[in-house]
Amino acid sequence: MPVEFVGGGFESFTAALDRYRHNLDDLTPVWESLGKTLEELHAEGFKAQRQAGTSNKWAALSPEYKAWKDSVRPGRKILEFDGDLKDSLTKPGRGIRVYEPGKMVFGSDIPYAKYHMRPDGNRPARKPLIDAKKSRAFKTAVTARIQSFIVKGTVS
Repeated sequence: MPVEFVGGGFESFTAALDRYRHNLDDLTPVWESLGKTLEELHAEGFKAQRQAGTSNKWAALSPEYKAWKDSVRPGRKILEFDGDLKDSLTKPGRGIRVYEPGKMVFGSDIPYAKYHMRPDGNRPARKPLIDAKKSRAFKTAVTARIQSFIVKGTVS
């Protein structure tokens, strides 16, 4: 619903409000920028073997699985067997990246990725690689970019 100001001298103010409203119509540039940040945060998490933006270390591999993995993929870290999962979350052009005016979708297209979220007899459940509610870096990135885009029309 448009806001109407009665009286003189409000032209520049209403023009700014219209620009802000227009900038809210399509946040695609914000989502694209956040996609890059998510790739960086995931890369940080894979490197440190923890949930990105927190101190939550990933659950260790079971001794049996670790011994087997070390024999077939020596030196590979947790969640890095062939590197496909890591690549799908850390490299541009990989995984799922959807940026639309009112939403973004970011994730892995590796079919087995979902199984890391559920425990079974051989594997512990792992927390999300990035917890948007707990990651200060992610919340700061989202807030700063949306504010910048609304006010300036650019993502900084």
